[in-house]
Amino acid sequence: MNRFVKIVMWANLAVLAALAFAYPHLMISPGRLIPGHSELQTDCFACHTPVIGAQSHKCATCHKVKDIGILTTTGKPITKPASKSPVPFHQKLIEQECIQCHSDHTGVIPFRMQQTFSHALLEPTTRDQCVSCHKKPVDKAHEMASDKCTQCHNQEKWKPSTFKHDQLPLMELAKCFSCHKKPTDKIHEKASEKCGQCHRTDKWEPATFKHDLLPPMDLEQCFTCHKKPVDKIHERASEKCGQCHKTDKWKPATFRHDLLPPMDLEQCFTCHKKPVDKIHERASEKCGQCHKTDKWKPAFFKHDLLPPMELEQCFTCHKKPVDKIHERASEKCGQCHKTDKWKPAFFKHDLLPRAELRQCATCHAKDAPNDQRHRESSGRCGNCHYTDRWEPAKNAFGSSGSSGSSRSTAPSGGGFFPTPNPDWWRNNRDNND
Repeated sequence: MNRFVKIVMWANLAVLAALAFAYPHLMISPGRLIPGHSELQTDCFACHTPVIGAQSHKCATCHKVKDIGILTTTGKPITKPASKSPVPFHQKLIEQECIQCHSDHTGVIPFRMQQTFSHALLEPTTRDQCVSCHKKPVDKAHEMASDKCTQCHNQEKWKPSTFKHDQLPLMELAKCFSCHKKPTDKIHEKASEKCGQCHRTDKWEPATFKHDLLPPMDLEQCFTCHKKPVDKIHERASEKCGQCHKTDKWKPATFRHDLLPPMDLEQCFTCHKKPVDKIHERASEKCGQCHKTDKWKPAFFKHDLLPPMELEQCFTCHKKPVDKIHERASEKCGQCHKTDKWKPAFFKHDLLPRAELRQCATCHAKDAPNDQRHRESSGRCGNCHYTDRWEPAKNAFGSSGSSGSSRSTAPSGGGFFPTPNPDWWRNNRDNND
């Protein structure tokens, strides 16, 4: 940049600076002054200090702090309508910084900053005395309100407000209708004035209605407040809801079948749907033959209700076991099992053919004893043991078990072999060999 250009720039700056000091209201004014200061429109230095800006001590030259809100700058009393009476609160400010709240220039209207009064500028004692500056509202909600507005309102904005019921005396806390209007809906038609029985003070909903507060006569008249359900279950239900439901919650409900007349108690499919599984395929409509009314399971099937022809057809409902014991079993399960329970089972050996009856090891191989006496036996258990029980047993071979020793009698009674005489073994040698 050459020297000539620099000289021109500095000359322009000097001219602008001179004009700013000579005519500040034209060169640097942000806008017109407020009507009260219109006479100072051309006298910027009445409020501003060159280079520094506006200063509060210059404001106090005309506006005495002790007179603000009471007297005008000319010393005359301020008179306005009662609804707009000025409040002398400037005397209670912590710091006399006028520019924190005031800006006398209107500026460009769309971009003008709105000044907001901050209660933090007030002295602490004055800060809590809201009614010293503000007029107490005269509506119903504030009729019995105290002078401590901060109990409900904050100092930044008037709404929303939060009322603290715990600050009320107990006597007033129970008088809800002093401030609130009683609802006119069906539920509150017969409600008492003690709203705290159902509602809380911090929020109106959810509400918990206490049925135990009702007189016994009203407690049974559920349909006074509630509408009867229109579903299948409640179609024939009585108006005494307490037979199935509780007052603290609707579900779960316990239906009491014993409240039904005997005729309806047997018509289960009026309310219940018949199961479609294999077990219930041929079941009758009398569910009480197997089930109880208080719970569906466990169920007890009564086989004696079946006709004799079906009672022997066990595999119609049951599957035949595939273990070793049942491998050659017939379809007549009743020969060993009972209909009320599967175990214990009693096997009837007399139903076996004689040839199979002597082949004990076919089923009892693992049960065969391995002592000396049984190793020398013939392998035909029926010589000593009964078919209905294993013990007691009688030795048919004598004490030694050898062929040359004396022979005792075989077991008497209870087995499948006749009661022998002393020569039983000799006479039946051919059959035993």
